[in-house]
Amino acid sequence: MVGGDAVSVEPTAVTIWDRGSLRVTAEQKPNGDVLIAGHDLGHPLCEEYEYWITVRHDDVPCVVSALRGTEDADPLALLLEHAEDIVTKGEMAWLEEQGIVPEFFNHMGEPRGSAEPAAATAAPASWDDFNSRLAAVLNELEVDDSLVLESTVDGRFVQMQVQDFVVRIESIGEQYLEPPSVLTAAQLNELEHLGYDPPTHSADLDDTTEGSPNHCMELPTNTPLGSVAATMVNTLRQVHLVESPRDLAYDCAHLNDGYIPQPSLGIPRITDL
Repeated sequence: MVGGDAVSVEPTAVTIWDRGSLRVTAEQKPNGDVLIAGHDLGHPLCEEYEYWITVRHDDVPCVVSALRGTEDADPLALLLEHAEDIVTKGEMAWLEEQGIVPEFFNHMGEPRGSAEPAAATAAPASWDDFNSRLAAVLNELEVDDSLVLESTVDGRFVQMQVQDFVVRIESIGEQYLEPPSVLTAAQLNELEHLGYDPPTHSADLDDTTEGSPNHCMELPTNTPLGSVAATMVNTLRQVHLVESPRDLAYDCAHLNDGYIPQPSLGIPRITDL
């Protein structure tokens, strides 16, 4: 029986997904933890990508309940039954929707060479996939480079810029939004929770060197870029309610040298829409 306390069970494993280049397995450990492991040989950024998601034993009942299983149901059988929904959404994204915060580790192999452009332009399969791509792109940006991610549905955007001493992230300010697209009180609270400061001035004051007409945060340049990517993705999902990374377009540029192509994101450039 799956319960709130650690249980001792014989380790079992099942393949819940084996399509294309991606294989995902689920295993129940002797202490009751469930390990979800993915192995992708067709990732757009690297030759081999692996990840491991551990759901602690005391969160397993939440997984069973979310999948409409009974108290004594086999969590691996339920994961297999609902794999289509879970894997296509992204295992981490699905678990987070259930209020579960699992342990997550990943490993990226050798970067793909320029001889494989087709794989690099594949659309992101999930938010987890897009988050990995975004983190890799951010890792390549230099001082005075900027990246904008914009919803193709309503034009809301999140942008970041690498400056001399900070990484700056901005989310669209209310003055750029028309009713009924203005930010709700809940969305404003979420922006504050994520760490944004409110806009400091009107967009008309374009000669100011401090503050921003958008919601803004400044992070040290040594901030892990995976964390920066996660903040941008969480802003798009939790504040601006973007349903899929395929509903995004991007622009990337250097302050003086202009446009920087980023085909590995798998989304169109804003000006191409």
